[in-house]
Amino acid sequence: MTPGNVVPPPSPVRPCTTRCARPTSRSGCEHRGSGIGLALLEAAADWAERHGASVLDGHPVEVDGLTGTPSASALFAGTVAMFRRAGFVEIGRTHPTRPVMRRELRRASSP
Repeated sequence: MTPGNVVPPPSPVRPCTTRCARPTSRSGCEHRGSGIGLALLEAAADWAERHGASVLDGHPVEVDGLTGTPSASALFAGTVAMFRRAGFVEIGRTHPTRPVMRRELRRASSP
């Protein structure tokens, strides 16, 4: 890993991380592009804010860096484009096709 690919050191924020933002089914990807993934990211941000997180991090896939057509399992964590639409910005990379994306939260009061 080169220094440009290293995730920044921890900061004094209270992070929350989303793991999966891509709806899938046994029959394939018939829901792709319907907005479900974006709605899940928004719901994750709302939940994280309500529970005291100051940022929400995610690890989507940079599909432009993949060779061939990405499989459904490769997109399980969501895409960079979807995360950008939800207000996330790239803060580092763990792999050339795996950016770390972050969304600053308003930090609502705890439940």
